Amino acid sequence: MSRQRSFPETVIHYKPMWFVVMFTALGLMVLALGAANLWFGWQYHISKPIRGAVLQTKRLRCRNCSGGYNVRIEYEYRTALGAVWTGADYMSHSYGDRFRPGDSIDVYFVRKFPSHSQLSNEMELFFPGILLLLGLVFTFVSLVGVYCIGSDLRREYLKAKHPHVQRTSR
Repeated sequence: MSRQRSFPETVIHYKPMWFVVMFTALGLMVLALGAANLWFGWQYHISKPIRGAVLQTKRLRCRNCSGGYNVRIEYEYRTALGAVWTGADYMSHSYGDRFRPGDSIDVYFVRKFPSHSQLSNEMELFFPGILLLLGLVFTFVSLVGVYCIGSDLRREYLKAKHPHVQRTSR
């Protein structure tokens, strides 16, 4: 005679529950990634520009770009504490061709992470928005799944524990 499993043991051994738990974890990770991406975008957006110097420019072929190429600009900048950092950013050919090595350029960086910099303070909303939306959908659907599976397991557990009690649906 096998012993009756407790409710937590029943949940642990119920295989579809693990799928839902993994789906929930995936949703929460995508949600966190979108929130972090949005936070960094906001930090760039509110930062004040500092002057940097162009170290090097390179033309890179690009099939999907207007003009057939992009420009990679390598630059260096000095923070208020005196640390010198380098970075690289990509620009369209029409904007990137304006710069030569030694030219002065505006650099935006995150104050808490001075090694993170870019040449524009425009805030990207599309990619973080898509990540946040996908994370919310994954998390909501998986939590509905957790509720449905949990209530189904609870009903089966109670039915097995008290077989003589008749339950009526409302």
